[in-house]
Amino acid sequence: MPALASEDQLIPHSTLRHRPIGSDVKLAEPPRVPRASRTQTQLPRANTTTPVGVPVGKSAKAHSSPWQRLLLVGIGMGMIVAVLMVAVGQLLVGWIGMGIDELHYGTPLI
Repeated sequence: MPALASEDQLIPHSTLRHRPIGSDVKLAEPPRVPRASRTQTQLPRANTTTPVGVPVGKSAKAHSSPWQRLLLVGIGMGMIVAVLMVAVGQLLVGWIGMGIDELHYGTPLI
């Protein structure tokens, strides 16, 4: 088994995650600068006691168009039809399976 030439090369350089290339790389971390939004002090705001006019005539409820309602009713009906089709399909598969078993094995005598 060959011996390593130097002890500082235990793994190849290609597997290192980051390797500085030049000697002009700074090793010290730059000084941290606080965020600009945190350096300003917030002045407390005075609460106003004057009543603010509430707009009259419009409700806060969102109005849906008739086409949106029709689309939702169609989707709901489609879901109900899909559930009914699955239920009828399961009954039909069971009935067909029993019929095939009766043809193959015969009707049991009681």
